This record gives sequence, C-alpha cells and structure tokens, in this order.
Amino acid sequence: MYKETISVRNKETNAVFEIHPEALPIAQALDFERQQTGPRSFLHGIPILLKDNIDTGDKMHTSAGSLALENHYALRDAKIVENLRRAGAVILGKANMTERANFMSEKMTNGYSSRGGQVKNSYGEFDVGGIYIS
Repeated sequence: MYKETISVRNKETNAVFEIHPEALPIAQALDFERQQTGPRSFLHGIPILLKDNIDTGDKMHTSAGSLALENHYALRDAKIVENLRRAGAVILGKANMTERANFMSEKMTNGYSSRGGQVKNSYGEFDVGGIYIS
C-alpha cells in the first residue's frame, strides 16, 4: 500500500529516492511475529523513511543526495537505525534531501540534490521548508 502511494505521489513531490527492495518481506515477517508474540514496541510494523544521510547497512544507498556518493553503501546501520529495527520498525526507504544537508552553501536551494533533483512541497507554492515561492 505505501509503495503504491509513494510511486503515485512521488511523481509530484520527488521526495523519495528509493524503496528498500526487501521492505515487503520484512513487513510480512514482522506482521507474523506480531501475531505470534505480540508487538516489540509501539513502532512494530510501522514504515519509516530515512533521510539519505543516515547509514543503513543493507541494500540501500547512503549518498546524502550527492552524485559523488551515488554508489556508496554503508557497512553497518547507524545507531538510530539499529534502534528502529530492534523496535520492529520497517525501514521502507530513503527520502530525498538537500544535498549534504545544505552543508555546501547557505545559499543553496532548499530541498535540491544532484542525485534526486528538487523536492516539491505537496501543499502548493512553497519550498520544502514552508517558505512561499513567488
């Protein structure tokens, strides 16, 4: 369901870089676990999108939105990702972001990355930070 919604809405917003290729079987395994033993936590089975500068030691890239890092794969999960997985969250994918978290320049366009392009605000003529674009 979420993958379908993302594939439709992402054409308008350009907000998601990639979907975890094993998200569905992971979610199904967590659903089965919940039925058998109950939830691990309130996050059990909840899909989570991470910004692309958070390491996941799996089949997803960690590029910080940069073409220079487009083929980078982390060796292990960031601590926050370890905690989310332990709690039963489903790491659904990686979200587009301002390249290198806007580290390169204060004048850089908000929500733009060389790897993913411009993120668009789904609420209209605003940048992704909510500032009106005239």
